[in-house]
Amino acid sequence: MKIIVSHDVDHISFREHWLKDLFAQKWLAKNTVAALTGKVSLALASKRLAAVFSPRLHRVPELMAFDREFGVPSTFFVGMANVLSMSYSLQAATAMVRQIQNAGFAVGVHGVAYQDSSLIQQEYERFQVASMLELPFGVRNHYLRFSPETPVLQAAAGYLFDSSEYGMKAPYRVNGLIEFPVCLMDSYLLSDCRNGLEDVKKRTLAAFQEGESLGLPYFTIIFHDVYFSELFPEHQAWYRWLVQYIRDHYPLIDFARAIEKLKVS
Repeated sequence: MKIIVSHDVDHISFREHWLKDLFAQKWLAKNTVAALTGKVSLALASKRLAAVFSPRLHRVPELMAFDREFGVPSTFFVGMANVLSMSYSLQAATAMVRQIQNAGFAVGVHGVAYQDSSLIQQEYERFQVASMLELPFGVRNHYLRFSPETPVLQAAAGYLFDSSEYGMKAPYRVNGLIEFPVCLMDSYLLSDCRNGLEDVKKRTLAAFQEGESLGLPYFTIIFHDVYFSELFPEHQAWYRWLVQYIRDHYPLIDFARAIEKLKVS
């Protein structure tokens, strides 16, 4: 079983949220309540509340540096439209795509549309311009929004692969597109507040064991870049442990190399 590590870029800064959605307001309220109820320490809550004034929320450079140091060939997915508190502009998205590419990492679309063919095509074409890529690329939908027709529509738009379905499944083909189901995601394991890190590790190992028992050739993981921060110490600690564990027990691979192997298998 080979491991594919990927990252979804949901937020770039708090500024993008003040007028477009209620993410910043909910952040302030949620962390205030968490501090008052003892779910997070006052010190951590204070850092999170002060973060709304920081110039950025994302942690893409830090995460790329870590992945490069440990040889993780990760893929980053960047949004080309807005929905569900993913509110950064196309200009900001383009700058992020170029930053990731210049650092030598693969990048794809963090999709919004999943049932509307014209909107799916629009996001595809926006990414073509932003990335200046002539070859086909992949997509993962925000909040893993997925329906039976999603990969069919994505294939028609020109996507090479999708990774939006959640479940312990092997990759499969749909009209030329390859679907890589997501087997493990940070936000399904950890909460924003108090976590038992040892319990999280045990559930992670159980997921790996399930994947092995099912004979999965590839096991896809999502870690959101925003969690690679002192604002989320347990999430960050889990990812650092996860990468070290994977390096000791499994080979790492990226989507592109996995697709090449699937084509000849």
